[in-house]
Amino acid sequence: MLRSTRQPRGLFEGVTKGNLLWRVGGKNALHWAAEFAQDDIIKFFMTKGADVSAPMVCKQGKPTGTALHLAAANGHESTVRILLQAGVPLVSGPTDALSWAAQNGQYHMVQFLMDKGATASHDALKGAAKAGHIALTQMLIDTGSPVNLLDAPASMFSAPFAPKSALDLALENGHETIAKLLLATSSRTDFHLRSLSVAAGKGHEACVRMLLELGAPGLPIKYSPYPSFWGYRNSPQAMEMGLFQALHAAAGRKYVSIVSLLLQHEHDPNKSTSGDYKPLHFAALNYTLPKEGPRHSEAVAIAELLINAGASVDARTFIGETPLHFAVHSRNYQLCDYLTFQGANLEGNQSFTTPLQDAARLGYSEIVDLLLDSGCDIDARSRHNNTALHFAAMDHQEETYLLLLRRGADTSIRSEYNSTAFEIFSKPIVDECASGRFDAIRLKNTLSIEPPHRALLYPFTEIITPDYFLALDE
Repeated sequence: MLRSTRQPRGLFEGVTKGNLLWRVGGKNALHWAAEFAQDDIIKFFMTKGADVSAPMVCKQGKPTGTALHLAAANGHESTVRILLQAGVPLVSGPTDALSWAAQNGQYHMVQFLMDKGATASHDALKGAAKAGHIALTQMLIDTGSPVNLLDAPASMFSAPFAPKSALDLALENGHETIAKLLLATSSRTDFHLRSLSVAAGKGHEACVRMLLELGAPGLPIKYSPYPSFWGYRNSPQAMEMGLFQALHAAAGRKYVSIVSLLLQHEHDPNKSTSGDYKPLHFAALNYTLPKEGPRHSEAVAIAELLINAGASVDARTFIGETPLHFAVHSRNYQLCDYLTFQGANLEGNQSFTTPLQDAARLGYSEIVDLLLDSGCDIDARSRHNNTALHFAAMDHQEETYLLLLRRGADTSIRSEYNSTAFEIFSKPIVDECASGRFDAIRLKNTLSIEPPHRALLYPFTEIITPDYFLALDE
């Protein structure tokens, strides 16, 4: 067995030299000792000249808290005393030890730090409100923590886009009592204006009821999912820059009871967001948390509530997409069925495609069948003169392509680029044959179309006809 000639690294080598030995979470040995209240080890490190003020480093390489922050967050008063005596500051970079203690509900630690000169900061109040610590929140308010303050807005390319207050964080996490406390304390008349949208988007019905009783209007916020019109409707990254109201938020996240509650308080079911997105568009949009999975039956229930309240079943976005387009993209058969029963327009939008063409492109055969049964024009043209058959061919959706052929799709229609759907669909098979893919040739030979040697000699679009694909399906 080979043995390494490398000398083992001393346990305290990095600490004594002032170099941080990064471990999980960007912590060095001193940080770990502080987190678990190993006071003797901390004192030993200090005798070896360790930098007790060294910050941890997050994954992005930015400094965060120090050993003092970790000790405060875990309520280790003796460790905090040692570090304060060693001169570790209460504030390190953008964070302070008081906020870490508050977020973890360390009531007595917060009192201790304030006795040592810590200021009741807005971050500390936010931490306590977010975690739901009622007594701690009250103490911070009583000691002068700024209730009315909002964070500065983050970058428009980060989430969340909007600045947050302690009230926003309390509502996001469903802490009704703390939200009431903050609302009663705030002197700002506009403090609660967007709170209803925050609570509705997180599904906290008790908070929504409380805010409605206070008359919160649910003004728009830039914080939750927004349907991107470039096709990435299921991507959180494409939805994080939305501008919408409480009803849109609840409909998008499929909170049926909250939608019903908002409609009872006369929220407009046809209210538009930026881009002319209506609550019914959000209901059709398949945006839920990954652990929740699709909530198709809830989407139908919300659509029924909205339509009964006067929502237009054919409401269009600024590019002409209807709720039926969104239901197709979400592969929500139940909602497609309900919308067509309610008389949804089966035609295309102003610049792109019909719902049938979308279903064909995505390969949703069951929805294609439903739309055709509902009266969709099977040969309707898109802006580039493509039919549903063209879209199925372009994405090589074989099952959908065969279904459209069986339902009588016109195979002679040429697109703007002078291609029939059959020519588009057969091209990958032709390329396989031309590249020596004899398995593809043998497949064709099973239908007695042409022997293999003939298939290599003649243009494949003349050998393989649309009937070939129908025969293959049979």
